[in-house]
Amino acid sequence: MILQNSSSKPLPPELFRIHTKLIKEFPYFAKKVLKIRNKEGILCPLILNTAQWQLYHSIQDQLRRKGFVRKLVLKGRKQGVSTEIGGLFYHIAITVEGRNVFILTHHADTTKTLFNLTKRYYDLSPEMLRPPVETRNRNELKFSTLDSQYTVGTAGSADIGRGGTPLLLHLSEIAFFPNEDEISTGILNSVPRSNNTYVMAESTANGARGMFYTMCMDAMDGRGDYEMVFLKWFDQEEYKASLEQTAPEDFLHSLDDEEVHLKEVYHLSLEQLNWRRLKIVELRSKRSFYQEYPMHPKEAFQMSGGSFYDPIKVAEAMERKAPIRNYAPLILGVDPAIVGDRIVLCYRRGRVLERLEVYRGGMEPMTLAGIIARGIETRGVKKAFIDVGLGYGVISRLKELGFSKVVIGVHFNSTANEPEIYANIRVEMAYKVKDWIDMEEPILPKREDLRFDLLLLPEQPPTEGKLRLTPKKELKVKYKKSPDILDALCLTFAYPVARIVKRVMSINAPSYLASTDKGLKTRTRVQTILGGRG
Repeated sequence: MILQNSSSKPLPPELFRIHTKLIKEFPYFAKKVLKIRNKEGILCPLILNTAQWQLYHSIQDQLRRKGFVRKLVLKGRKQGVSTEIGGLFYHIAITVEGRNVFILTHHADTTKTLFNLTKRYYDLSPEMLRPPVETRNRNELKFSTLDSQYTVGTAGSADIGRGGTPLLLHLSEIAFFPNEDEISTGILNSVPRSNNTYVMAESTANGARGMFYTMCMDAMDGRGDYEMVFLKWFDQEEYKASLEQTAPEDFLHSLDDEEVHLKEVYHLSLEQLNWRRLKIVELRSKRSFYQEYPMHPKEAFQMSGGSFYDPIKVAEAMERKAPIRNYAPLILGVDPAIVGDRIVLCYRRGRVLERLEVYRGGMEPMTLAGIIARGIETRGVKKAFIDVGLGYGVISRLKELGFSKVVIGVHFNSTANEPEIYANIRVEMAYKVKDWIDMEEPILPKREDLRFDLLLLPEQPPTEGKLRLTPKKELKVKYKKSPDILDALCLTFAYPVARIVKRVMSINAPSYLASTDKGLKTRTRVQTILGGRG
């Protein structure tokens, strides 16, 4: 019973009906009991908005099907997800005995804010709906008569995992947690896989990398217990702007092609399109809008995270069609590996990454040498650049097979071709890939593993002197993953490669009129271009 009834007498029928509804229906409980502050700072009831209703129905659906809840919530800005989850968990904690709730956030200020939200729920509830409190401090609220408690912590701090075994776990802004390994092996696995347990991991996107991204991709592919809920910006009822004062007189006919597409595909109203247009002006760029208010899960990840390579340009490169003719030389980049890692072969011809081969689990050097040799012979590779670090034996074998003029070993820490600009050749190759993506309009295969590796490298802060990159060791520690595909692609830019292109040029000259009936003669011009660009 939630109602603190000092009398042993049964409740009157009407009060009993209300009492039962308060226990069983969270939306009703939220509306009648819970208080929040709106955007104007005024206390008001927690009435679920459109996005919150969508999340609530998704939770109830999984609870009916599986008996427990494992949800990943990918959201935009200010959609009320943390407020709703906090209210739902508070409701369960004061209506069911023995419910341990643990909330973990990415920042101490957020931890304090969410716990203050819970304490406000308690303090502003009617007295008869407040169970007695045994413990109340800066990070714990314990209800004595129910043997339930509400505990909070901050990722990366000493208090992570306090509170024993949680049955309801809320991970807020999980994409920004600093210690993903501790989370995945610790608190995330502390919730038993049993009925009426909840794990709610919610966040805005933080790039196409990291634990949250991987979990969401697995959920979208139907792997594991977790199910993803994506809350689009136009799920918010209030994200509309009246046309009367802020839109052109003939707003409908002022829509550009993209806005017309959004109207037709997503059935957006003119008021929603007007709000979007005004928000883009406020944020000063479409990219910022896409990042803060995504319309698709992959867009959310692609447009966020501060990547070294522009996520929009990477996405565009994966949508382009390859040219019918491409006279650039075919260059192969090979990133070998030890057992357990990926071996990657990238075949690039100018603007086009023609082929990407990924082998998992390692491979004997002689076997890999055979694969590379066949690729060189059958595809006509002009140059093959191979990482010497783990590829010394492969390089030696390929030279024994007669590919000395094709195969070149590359040390990632060796001196750059332009040493006055780049700290080493790894940095130089990575920046050449960046120039290629930014300026050459390349064509990339539409592969999520390629996108993941390209966007794994974070944006580089300004430095004095030579250009540098985040060390690979740091990437491995943070993301538990090495950007092997990126390394192989970078290797195709290791050194300039000459190309010979035969172009047939028409010459309409008077001196030829006497020697040909058509008055037209052709000649072949041979042009040598350095740099390997197509």
